[in-house]
Amino acid sequence: MNTKQLLFTLIGLSAFKINAQNWKGSLETQSGYEFNILKNPKTLEIEDELMNRDDLWQNSFYQDVNGYVSYTYKASKNKLRWNASTRNRLYFEQQDFNRYKFTTALNYQFKSSEVGHTRWETDLEFQIKEQNIINNDEAFLRTPFSYKRYTLTTGLHFRPIKQNRTYLEVGFIHKDYDPTETRDFQYNALTAMLETKNVFWSNHKLHKYGVILNYQNRIYDERSLTGANITNRKWQYISGTAFYEFPITKQWSVEPEFSIMKRNDNTTQGNASYFQWSPTLSTSYKTGDWKLKARVGYRNRVYNDLQANTNEGLLTENIQYDYFTAYVDLERRLNKNLFLTLTASSINRDSNQTAVTSTAFRSYENHYIGLGLKWGF
Repeated sequence: MNTKQLLFTLIGLSAFKINAQNWKGSLETQSGYEFNILKNPKTLEIEDELMNRDDLWQNSFYQDVNGYVSYTYKASKNKLRWNASTRNRLYFEQQDFNRYKFTTALNYQFKSSEVGHTRWETDLEFQIKEQNIINNDEAFLRTPFSYKRYTLTTGLHFRPIKQNRTYLEVGFIHKDYDPTETRDFQYNALTAMLETKNVFWSNHKLHKYGVILNYQNRIYDERSLTGANITNRKWQYISGTAFYEFPITKQWSVEPEFSIMKRNDNTTQGNASYFQWSPTLSTSYKTGDWKLKARVGYRNRVYNDLQANTNEGLLTENIQYDYFTAYVDLERRLNKNLFLTLTASSINRDSNQTAVTSTAFRSYENHYIGLGLKWGF
């Protein structure tokens, strides 16, 4: 190799090293066990035969295979970031329920120097999910779990006052569910979001508190593949969340939040409206070798126009859910790039819909726990 070839080789390797610094990614695999994959009730009457938990719950060991990669490019006031991720769960005993999810997104940011602390941000995202089962718990739509979703959002970050951080965003969503043998289903949605929070320092720790307001207007189209029938649904979602991020130490913080949400069914003779409220407590802990995220929550949902059925066929009060949820994500660094990971989730929904002939609006449980390794680069 002559001097010129050696020089170009060194320049090329240097350029690759510089570019490589813009790449980030991870690969993760976890082995675990999940109870009640399809979120079925504990009892259900099928063709005059009463089935119990042993008959209805599909449980299985699973293997999660997840990956993430991102690339960031910065030039003057501009920042461009691309990322892609895949999240897959492969069941050993229930292979028909395997699920695969792929997401890719492009984010562009422009920071204005004329107006201090103002930043424009635009996101374009595509997501596809494959899982060949129907959501039987959804009484109104009975949608497949498989879909393709396209999302476009754009918004502005700004500071009305020194200690305030505000973000205003509008967007559009198109979600197309996989067709079944009898119908095709999709929706379009217009969205808006306002997040405003105040920050301040106390005892050398940063506190944050604020509110998040969300609006989404969905129009569903359901087309029959066996005829010319077209059914439209118009659902409007309005929600608000108040939160306070409280740092206890430099490594440990807690965040209580309280959310409310209203779904308005604006379909002619629609009866899917409900109101829900939800307190949640999250915590995070991070040191050089440990990282913990945990969350517990409660959610109460009451439908406006639907009454619960009893086993005697009597209509009682409006259908009501009480959700109790818990989630833990733990990482332990083994070396520079390798981490031991543990993830656990628990959902318990209690419903006053007790009729054993109904598959929808019923109580259910779903739990899983997994242990594995993650490699970051």
